[in-house]
Amino acid sequence: MPYWYAFLESPYGTPYVKSDFIRFHEILFPNRQALEVYRWNDDFSNYFDAGKEWWGTGLWSAYDRKTGTMVVIGGISDGLRRQRNRMHWKALQ
Repeated sequence: MPYWYAFLESPYGTPYVKSDFIRFHEILFPNRQALEVYRWNDDFSNYFDAGKEWWGTGLWSAYDRKTGTMVVIGGISDGLRRQRNRMHWKALQ
């Protein structure tokens, strides 16, 4: 799954558009020419397993060579986990 897809094509819908994604990227990574982005295999952890059966998973690293900043972004979405999170938040209220 491409990084932009995880941001803009959530299975639950999203209010964000392409310009939001670009702005988000500009804030995190102002030195676009010095940026190295990699997508990683996420088979190393069972955390990602449920998402592989439904919408998908993603794990990326982004390294800014100019500033030495590295960001790791992981994403998963599955119906069961969403339901559990919803129940957890209701219990906290």
